[in-house]
Amino acid sequence: MYILDTIEKERIRRDSELKNPNKNFNLLIKDLSNFCIKKDQKKVYEFYQLLLSFEYSHPGLNKLAYMAHPIRVARLYISYSQKFSMKTLKLALAHNLLELTGIDEKDTLPISLKSIFDMIQKLTVDRNRQWDWNYKNSYYGQISSSKDMSVIKVLDKLDNLYTLSDNTNKKIKLLYLYEIEKFVLPLARTSLPKTVDIFNDLVNFNRQEIKGDFHEI
Repeated sequence: MYILDTIEKERIRRDSELKNPNKNFNLLIKDLSNFCIKKDQKKVYEFYQLLLSFEYSHPGLNKLAYMAHPIRVARLYISYSQKFSMKTLKLALAHNLLELTGIDEKDTLPISLKSIFDMIQKLTVDRNRQWDWNYKNSYYGQISSSKDMSVIKVLDKLDNLYTLSDNTNKKIKLLYLYEIEKFVLPLARTSLPKTVDIFNDLVNFNRQEIKGDFHEI
């Protein structure tokens, strides 16, 4: 099981995972082996291979390296959620699929993706409006209507906070932290309360790192 360590150790983990992408998925399967039968583990393997069949566009990362993030989200889901479903696990692995592949036609997708396609669409942020707070209010309102989407959004943001300090743009970091406190923490309190203290530690760490406050936005 994946239990988050100190911020420093988690940052080191993220660097090391980029060097051995295949190990990340093996750790996920090991986590699943604690409570999933072989048949279900095989389904996850096949779904992962399906995701790797798409072409991804992420600056500086090939598809295997990029998948370290959704695999961590999936592992965190297993460790921190009170309930488990295969649908939510698949959503964890595929939550950024539309943004990074450009796929947008539901009818052309394999059956295993069609069942979560609508949720992936709703989780996909309109980057042209990502700092429009009226848009974000509507965006998170839609996400909060679904426990599956809420859990994955919370874990997605949690994982990203570990590397936020790598961003050299102070304004973007402040905007990101504002979004966490205004929208993500309320979701965490209702959908994944175990993560709230971790969020608070990460927000404090990042604010100390940039030595700023939200009034600078």
